[in-house]
Amino acid sequence: MISHTTKKWIAKSIIFMLFIYLAAPAEMLARKKHHGAELVITKLDGQEIRGELLKVEGTDLLLLLPSETGEKISINEIMMIKLKKKSIFWPVAGMTYAISLIGFGIAAPQTELGEDLSFLGGAMVFGNMFGIPLAATCGWIATAANSNYKKFNIEGENPARINQVLEYLKTKTRF
Repeated sequence: MISHTTKKWIAKSIIFMLFIYLAAPAEMLARKKHHGAELVITKLDGQEIRGELLKVEGTDLLLLLPSETGEKISINEIMMIKLKKKSIFWPVAGMTYAISLIGFGIAAPQTELGEDLSFLGGAMVFGNMFGIPLAATCGWIATAANSNYKKFNIEGENPARINQVLEYLKTKTRF
């Protein structure tokens, strides 16, 4: 049988979640605008070009540069392509935070004060005190351990490997 205190705590939690959902701006809940991958291209002459990959047309890459201009670069002019990876900070931090709250929620009733379910709220506060810094630390460690760029050496590669790279880059375009 669920006690009256537990029912009140569950009801307050549901009301809080509904409030957050209804009060959140529509832009935050809407699907994100799709962007192409961020590339750093090193040409054979040593010039580095940064931009967003818009489209792969045959053996040409169409980039949107930070100056809002487009540039078409042939794969034959490229020495190396670096593809910026997405950050894994938020997924790791969110998972760590959820695990810490669940852990403190499970551990609280196992204590001597476990009979008093109002102690569960204190356990959640305690979980927040340790969960937030722990989540941030784990997120930073995971981000630091994960390389920022995926590198593709183009110069001197055989045509089959270059076609594999182009096919992979097609999955990372905006259009």
